[in-house]
Amino acid sequence: MLAVMINLTTAFLQKIFADGNAYIRQKITDYFLKIDKLMENSPSNEQKTICSLLETNLVTFCRGRYSCRVVQKAFECFDVANCLSLIDKLDGTEKDLSLHQHGNHVIQKIFLCVPFCGYNGIVSKYLASAEILSEVVKDRYGCRVIQLSVEKLEEEVAKNTGPAASLLEQLVSMLLKNCWSYSTHQYANYVIQHIIASNTLKIHRNTIICELLNNLLSMSQEKYASHVVEKALKHAPPKLLRAMMNEIFDGYECDTKGHDALDVLLFDQFGNYVVQTMLDIAVETREKKCDNNSWFNRLADRIIKSQQKLMKYSSGKRILEKLNLAISNDKNMNQDENFNPVLQSSIVPKKFR
Repeated sequence: MLAVMINLTTAFLQKIFADGNAYIRQKITDYFLKIDKLMENSPSNEQKTICSLLETNLVTFCRGRYSCRVVQKAFECFDVANCLSLIDKLDGTEKDLSLHQHGNHVIQKIFLCVPFCGYNGIVSKYLASAEILSEVVKDRYGCRVIQLSVEKLEEEVAKNTGPAASLLEQLVSMLLKNCWSYSTHQYANYVIQHIIASNTLKIHRNTIICELLNNLLSMSQEKYASHVVEKALKHAPPKLLRAMMNEIFDGYECDTKGHDALDVLLFDQFGNYVVQTMLDIAVETREKKCDNNSWFNRLADRIIKSQQKLMKYSSGKRILEKLNLAISNDKNMNQDENFNPVLQSSIVPKKFR
């Protein structure tokens, strides 16, 4: 059936359109008749006809399981003028569609296929209030729409598009007003992670990291915030990286059991991943012969001292394996007067593999 539909002639398409709007509207929602395939090579006059038909009930089509694919195909195939005409019909429904399981794909397709002049109005709708932006970024579908908004605006900024730079600044600044809340949220944390990793948003990345400082221990023990801490460690500039590492090493008093922050994180279900990231960074700085070899030495010393307990957990085994690999691959280890050679012989790499 699909093969036949793909090879339909223009004459047959014209006959379909001549049968009336009601017929076409019904077929748009029909899984078995692939209207979207008919749109791929349609001439401009047929594009306009399809566009007019879509506009009659566009929001409903955007929410349909199958019809949303037709709308997406329209944004892929139609010229800019027809796409802008369709976007106008969505005015006032952008937020609701961004939260819809099918509608969000249409909104994303607009960002992917339409120039800045077509989607800038959608971003502005998100910025209408902090409440609207918060509702979208905390939604399972909306968070991806917001992240894509940031990504596309970054691309426009790279092209020196002034209005895009202003809009991006507004969007990110509004997001960072709730940085703490979003960093710990199930969905919004992905947007914060993207901002941290972005080369375009370095100033905002530093703002986020400064917000995290003095709270690294608690955040590293949270399911979603721990991912943000890991991302911050990986992308922090040298000064802020030192501040983060020093906070975890020396920034907290021991608890009632005599455990410091590093002890706590080593055996925490989420914090252990933060320690693994710290170890990766310590290995990298050691290999580059940076000034912070003490990071590696301090981590190695603590891990080895805790290895018997670590070997009881899969996460602990990963940490030990990572340390063993780093020591095995470092040819200059024995030349380091600050490294305790006893540590190298203390690791039992195969016993727990």
